[in-house]
Amino acid sequence: MTYIHYGSDHFDPALFDPVRNGGLEYGFRPKPADGTGLWASREGDPNGWEAWCRGARFNLDALSHSFRFTMQGAKILLLEDPAQLITLPKLHPWEPKKPLELTEGELPTMEQLKEWFVPNWCYLDFE
Repeated sequence: MTYIHYGSDHFDPALFDPVRNGGLEYGFRPKPADGTGLWASREGDPNGWEAWCRGARFNLDALSHSFRFTMQGAKILLLEDPAQLITLPKLHPWEPKKPLELTEGELPTMEQLKEWFVPNWCYLDFE
């Protein structure tokens, strides 16, 4: 399988630190700490980084700088369904949110919206 990393034309080990858990930059930990790990997508993945950047019109200039690589015998976690996230190691337990119980035509209150859309404090353990 071939992978592609965007934002650089070649691999420079000095630019990558070992993966460590992220801080609370966004109020929750969506990913490992910035500057750690080597982020890549499978080449041609319709849900990969390139497709997301083009769809969101995000940082398109960086897509012109990339390098490809393969990893023989590597242990790579491939998630094909969001439900698989439940089985991953976490720093805190994940608790599913209850659906809003509204009658037909009823609008949620601000309190209900806040409760529903506040991030779920589930931290994946990347270390």
